[in-house]
Amino acid sequence: ALMMDVNKALEHDPPATWRCWTNEGNYAAKHSLLIKDANTSMAVTYIMDDKSPSAGNRRWLLYPNGRIYGHGSTNDYAVIWALDDSGSTDTVQFMDVPVCWPPKDDVPQLMLLTNWTFSIYRDLTNAKVEVKQDGKPLEVNVEKFVRGYGAPTLVFQPKYDKTVLPDKSNFDITVTLSSGRKYNYTVRTFFYDPAKR
Repeated sequence: ALMMDVNKALEHDPPATWRCWTNEGNYAAKHSLLIKDANTSMAVTYIMDDKSPSAGNRRWLLYPNGRIYGHGSTNDYAVIWALDDSGSTDTVQFMDVPVCWPPKDDVPQLMLLTNWTFSIYRDLTNAKVEVKQDGKPLEVNVEKFVRGYGAPTLVFQPKYDKTVLPDKSNFDITVTLSSGRKYNYTVRTFFYDPAKR
């Protein structure tokens, strides 16, 4: 983060001519998500709120095989080490247990981000997503499946008005693979105002 800040640029392969360049900083830049105008915990929220059609940055942060993570920041730049090259292998656990955002069960409404994701080591080509809010079916936009960026992931956006959510609301999600296999889970949302303690 210091190298990025001093040189006022984001670069996964910073040149050795950069001020404050080190081998360690260069190595970290190659394995990290790079953020400008966000620091500390805001950097994590920024990455999680990845609005790209592939949600690639979020996928790396939630990668179930990831074992090594790190974070460094200045006032204006942040680096999150999320690309683990430790040689670990994927476990079979995530063949049947998805990694979702928002996750199943209880989630504060402020963490209902634009893109919802469902990651699992299965073929997600032509998968379908259904979402019901408190029993009412919602329109859902499913992005084209993109391979890479950690675990195979579906990116989708249910259509609902976040500004008028009741204090508590349930979202029932069903993901149906082209093989016919279904995955069901529920996201139970609740109102939380972090400014009120």
